[in-house]
Amino acid sequence: MLGVEDAGKFERTIANSQLTWIKQSGHTPHLERPQTSAEVILSFSREDL
Repeated sequence: MLGVEDAGKFERTIANSQLTWIKQSGHTPHLERPQTSAEVILSFSREDL
């Protein structure tokens, strides 16, 4: 797992990326908030359709 210090750098460096903070989760949002994580991923993947 990565720390949050470089999150903005990754977002700026990776073309077409989107940084999303999931509230009430820690280092493993996909395990702690799976429904929210899935919704964010699906929403992002549908943006270019």
